[in-house]
Amino acid sequence: MKKTAKETSGFGARIDSIESSHGKTYKVRFGSVTITGGAPAAAIVKRNVALGQSALKRGFVAFAKPGVKLPRGKGVPKYRADPNDPTILIRELNGRDERGTLADGKFKIAE
Repeated sequence: MKKTAKETSGFGARIDSIESSHGKTYKVRFGSVTITGGAPAAAIVKRNVALGQSALKRGFVAFAKPGVKLPRGKGVPKYRADPNDPTILIRELNGRDERGTLADGKFKIAE
């Protein structure tokens, strides 16, 4: 039986590769958790790589666009800083903009 060990970079997981007459077995330890199993079939690895690359392509489209969409319905406010006075908030609610501040967790309209 031949045993090799290595640390994975960045995560601190220890991977032991054990070769025996029954094939190759891997033991992965991360903290107090240990997982033991055989190497996945090449077809499974190929499929998972393709799925990962596909997910990355879909995610890249979303991450490449600046900003965030915040869908909201009637009665749900949206707040932003006043560009002329950073101590004031602008609340957009039901088509109206109001200037004010937050005090005790509530929006107070500025006088």
